[in-house]
Amino acid sequence: MATNSVEYTEILDDKEVKIGDGAERWESDAFNLPDAAAVRGVLFLKHRGLTSSSEPAVVKINEYVVAKIAPRPELSSADRENAAQHWHTEIYSVQPAAFQPVKNHVVIKATPLDPARNAFDDFEVSNIVLFWRRER
Repeated sequence: MATNSVEYTEILDDKEVKIGDGAERWESDAFNLPDAAAVRGVLFLKHRGLTSSSEPAVVKINEYVVAKIAPRPELSSADRENAAQHWHTEIYSVQPAAFQPVKNHVVIKATPLDPARNAFDDFEVSNIVLFWRRER
């Protein structure tokens, strides 16, 4: 009978990282996952400020898209300012295909606000944690 072991990797602590104008992408430090082919994961992250673009911010592990953070452009200006002040928690399931045994990276790309001006919808991320499980 197989048993499961749940472990976690803190990818980004409570430091706030801005993504957008001036930083079109953020990439984590490398992290390793032994037996990556047998790993299933759950990625937690906090974000705020993604309120103006009509396109989502893409979250990848290695080159595998694991999530898209949805913006909130439908809000009124007052509601948009209010929403930008508060942290939102996202939880994503991550399939084994996203992982490799060594040198995994989380990459989050900015979302365009006005591609003609090379402008982006600035937002912040914090507290990114990957919980993962492997069968033993």
